[in-house]
Amino acid sequence: MKPSILTTLFAATLLAILAPRIGSGQECTEGWPGDYPPISESCGAFQSTNRCSWYDGLELFAGLDGSKQPQDFGVNAQFGGRLHANWGIPLWEDSGIGFQIGTAVSQTDYAVSVTEALEGSSSRTQSFITAGIYQRSPSGWNLGVVYDHLYQDHYDMVTLGQIRSAVSYELGTSDELGVIGMLPVMGSDASWGMTSVNLRPLGQGRLYWRHWWESGVQTTFWLGASESHHQNNAALGNSPKTGTVFAYGADFQAPLNNYLALYGEANFITPADTGTVDAYLGIAFYPGGGAFKWQRRQSTALLPVASNPSFSVDLR
Repeated sequence: MKPSILTTLFAATLLAILAPRIGSGQECTEGWPGDYPPISESCGAFQSTNRCSWYDGLELFAGLDGSKQPQDFGVNAQFGGRLHANWGIPLWEDSGIGFQIGTAVSQTDYAVSVTEALEGSSSRTQSFITAGIYQRSPSGWNLGVVYDHLYQDHYDMVTLGQIRSAVSYELGTSDELGVIGMLPVMGSDASWGMTSVNLRPLGQGRLYWRHWWESGVQTTFWLGASESHHQNNAALGNSPKTGTVFAYGADFQAPLNNYLALYGEANFITPADTGTVDAYLGIAFYPGGGAFKWQRRQSTALLPVASNPSFSVDLR
């Protein structure tokens, strides 16, 4: 079966299993952001509907996607579009424990003609699945771990996997400090034309600071490190692989109203010529409302769906 069919079946099965645990019929408060109940209350903060619904933790996204990674063999970059859905499901509200499941599709064309001329392919399709558990504790501590699965139809078809985890602490009502780590667990052999290669996720670690501004805009900045990556180039030959390198990035969410927000994420692994340059930007839609301080609600998935900024791939 195709990955999209598997994703649909997986999500439908999870819905059937978890539906009895999803809150229904609980009263929620309406009003402007300053009028909403504390985040620790049962339906989460910033709800817009009269009653909590299964879609209160659902986020839908559509936007532009650009990427350059070591897996592009030094002669390519990608540009196109991205769609994703991410769903957080509170399981035990008193303890803040929940389950998250999400999927994303990125369809991009090659921004450089070298690969098409030498190897023949001209586009890339990526299908991401992210699933895991999280805890948003009333004490301000947040914990989460997910598995990211990537099926990719590029110059070859590959399946890759990584584990991503996060720990953070909320400093009052406007700031949060945390760490995020990515651990590669599944690589794949592939062929670039007549050349045999191996693709593997890159391990990374990040220290981040998130801030909510008075306007309602959320910004996150991170600094970190990535394990060494290879500097292979299909046109110029191969250079020695790097050592551990510096990585940095940011994301932001700017609510347009209670249901829509601008959202974007970017990550860069140095050096720029052989590392990664990944970013996406678009519109997020929240069917249950709550765009303001979305990341501090109990029903919101702690970690975003996997994307190129959070799933970097090396070529060996």
